[in-house]
Amino acid sequence: MSRYQRLQISLFCLSILGLFLLGACGRNETSIQKADKHNSPSIQIPLEEIAERIEYEYIYENMIYHIADYDYKQLSFLPSGEDIDVSFYTIEGNKLLFLPEEKANTEALVNGEMCNLYYSQEAGGYVFYVLVDWQLSENGVPVNSLESDYYHRIRECIVRDKDAVYEETDLHDSPIYFSYEFISDDLVKLGEAKVTFDPEERIEIQKVPAYGNEYIDSVWNPYYPAADSSACFTARWYLDAETNDFVRDIVGLHRKEILMKVKEEKDPEEETGSHLVTVPEYNQEIDFRTMDPEETAKLLRYVYSYEEWFGMNELGCQTGELRGLQGETINMYAWNNNGETLFFVPESKVNAYVNCENRVKCPVHVNKDGEMEFYLLKRNGYAGGKGQLKTTFFMEDGLSTEYAEDMVWLGETEFTLQELSSSDVAEIEEDEYICALREHIEDILQRNGRDGEYELNIGEYEVLHTNKVCLSAAVSGEEESYYFRYMIVRSENGKFYFWPAGFGLDSSLAECEAGKHSMNALCIERTRQLSRMKMMINENRVKAGNYYSDHEDLEKNHKILSYDICSSPRYDYENTPLVEYIEEDISWNEDMSKKAGKNISVEIDYHVFDFNNDGVEDYLLCESGRLFEGNGGDSVDIFIQGEEGVRNVLSTKMILHHGPHDHASVIVLDEKTGGYYAVVNPSQNFIFRYNEEEGRYDWPESEESILDVEDSQNEPVTGIGNEETNAQEVQSGLQSYDGNENIIRNNNYFIDLENLEEYHKILSYDICSSPRYDYENTPLAKYVEEFMEGIEEESREVGRPLPVEIEYHLFDFNDDGKEDYLLCIYGTQDGLDDEAVIFIQEEEGLRRVLYIDMPLCIRLDGSLHHYKLIVVDEKTNGYYGIAHENGNYILRYDVEQGCYDFGVRE
Repeated sequence: MSRYQRLQISLFCLSILGLFLLGACGRNETSIQKADKHNSPSIQIPLEEIAERIEYEYIYENMIYHIADYDYKQLSFLPSGEDIDVSFYTIEGNKLLFLPEEKANTEALVNGEMCNLYYSQEAGGYVFYVLVDWQLSENGVPVNSLESDYYHRIRECIVRDKDAVYEETDLHDSPIYFSYEFISDDLVKLGEAKVTFDPEERIEIQKVPAYGNEYIDSVWNPYYPAADSSACFTARWYLDAETNDFVRDIVGLHRKEILMKVKEEKDPEEETGSHLVTVPEYNQEIDFRTMDPEETAKLLRYVYSYEEWFGMNELGCQTGELRGLQGETINMYAWNNNGETLFFVPESKVNAYVNCENRVKCPVHVNKDGEMEFYLLKRNGYAGGKGQLKTTFFMEDGLSTEYAEDMVWLGETEFTLQELSSSDVAEIEEDEYICALREHIEDILQRNGRDGEYELNIGEYEVLHTNKVCLSAAVSGEEESYYFRYMIVRSENGKFYFWPAGFGLDSSLAECEAGKHSMNALCIERTRQLSRMKMMINENRVKAGNYYSDHEDLEKNHKILSYDICSSPRYDYENTPLVEYIEEDISWNEDMSKKAGKNISVEIDYHVFDFNNDGVEDYLLCESGRLFEGNGGDSVDIFIQGEEGVRNVLSTKMILHHGPHDHASVIVLDEKTGGYYAVVNPSQNFIFRYNEEEGRYDWPESEESILDVEDSQNEPVTGIGNEETNAQEVQSGLQSYDGNENIIRNNNYFIDLENLEEYHKILSYDICSSPRYDYENTPLAKYVEEFMEGIEEESREVGRPLPVEIEYHLFDFNDDGKEDYLLCIYGTQDGLDDEAVIFIQEEEGLRRVLYIDMPLCIRLDGSLHHYKLIVVDEKTNGYYGIAHENGNYILRYDVEQGCYDFGVRE
């Protein structure tokens, strides 16, 4: 072999070796080294829940359309598609990092496992997506970012070796600038899972209760509120910003629309009524400069254990087991002139020494920017009540090394995690915040139709400001348990506002269930184990509230899912499953028009909404016309769409049309019974809830049971909901019989009084012309007393009196020679409707044969003017027919039901 050939072979081998080394350097297989203490990750959130959280944040981010290009400079936007392979990592004990496998460009060892990562040569590190939502906190207390930072959800971060060499930059638009930077020594792999990234998916964002909300009020009247006002907004910089994106993004969330009028701004000197801020006394007993080192170490262990006990690691607190404090020796410091803050650094993080006031060569950690980094534990100046944590949670801070001379070294101690249940955990005293939390939880249970007895245990209680606390509670019933955690803000006027700060994705009751998230069940168990404060929620207080007094009361006590499902009416019913039902009604309307000798108009429209949340649109049908109106308003039906077609689940009357195609709002509550959302009747004051046994929406039971009679013979008649159902579904035949079996030319519907007189003989044009008020001296006294008890209870629920007027009238409805009673109850303000009840007098006592809501009077100039209640000289089963002067149907007696009922449709 010639010398030239040997040289060629040598050069070839060297080139192969060079390529191999270059490839190894590019793949960086050994650059991420892990300490032994990180080999066994102990984060308690399953990967499936982390994946679910990432999907939620991804959907939210795509809804607000506010992702700038500079947010994704290396990895670009997340890929879209189903079942994408994603690897999950944690760093610093709680920061959640993730990377889709298709984004990887190299391999590296993490926890001794070869992982697919993305390496940026120019940035000198590994780039990941980071879930920002689990990093925000107030005074060390983790919070959900949904309300506090709406345009930062998922971002890029970089993980570098502590000795990495790279170009540093402060330019935000630079491809090597990162808002979030971490050290590779802390990186821990959690595992892999499948994630779906669907940019077209949408989620329902929590609606904002606007009426009576002082914080929202301050936005539309921001004229220099009182100096201590917690509702003061200082966001004038938005006026100079590029607002188009912000307006589009916020409007796109559809959270709440408020109509407001702009008025001339007042001079701030004219504003009066400022109040002084009441700040509690500081906890002067905590001074870390003078505190015994053992007491300081004890306090540190207590707070650290407290954080771990209540899942602060999983919620995004600055510390956690994975961060590696367990078993560490820590060095403690304080300011030489102020003992309210304790600074400490673990021995494993020490990389430099500084001179303090009382010691030379104090061990500290100095970062790449030349600042000392410490953990902080601060005295909480706002804590005051028994059982409240006297300090903050652990936080972080960076200080210039020049401040070292102003610090004193307090000593060192070994850091250990202890069982909090074995510590001296103080009991909690009940105060206004705990009372507000209990009432809030009761309302949630009530709105979701929960019933029974519940045990409520208070867990965390951290005071963050003069009007802000963080509270958690475990609520356990016979069959289900829930974990609630809120940031609670008390306004100047004493109202309490609740912001979820827990493990779930939203504030729904389902997210609080023990089985929904792993940390829910764990924190419920731990909270009950501590037994800090236990209360019982009485089963009588947790009932599905079916009544409200006005719109403000509805918003206060119920969560609104949709403020109006009738905002986009549709008229092309021919293309829907409703066509057969509607054509039958139109045909019937035409037949009635011919019989009446005049054209009777009818308007028909429908609306779509998913009432049972099964992903299939259902129908709300509105029929308005003289034959479809009646006393209660327009005819309204709800049809549920299933595999076998549509199923009618509600037929009732609502006043929806104020003019042609002008609808009132039909509200849907975020409260389910039997899997169906509750529906609010805008013209009444009650809530329709689904009756799973009957398979349809039902009228509130509490109203039907007000005048229940103990004797089985006096069972209450079918409620108005069912009566109107019969009227809507069926119509009586064109003939009936009087008491002598004579045929009466008749149907149960009439167009107007003239039409009624044309086809029917009137026995009495008004049986309400001589009202009486001395019901105390009649057999009605018992029933009125029971009714008033119900009104008093309802008044307490809505927080305002609901006055009524009561009168009665005499008439012999079954012509047996005994006077019977028509009891009339008039609601004198919004919140109650007029009600008519007929009692037949028999030997055994009174028997109720009619219970109905109908407008009995009109209020003019503060006084009541009665409508006429007409009696037709036609008997059905021995009882006279009854008609309202403004109605369009005749009530007739049904012997099988033993009460008056609507006619049966032909």
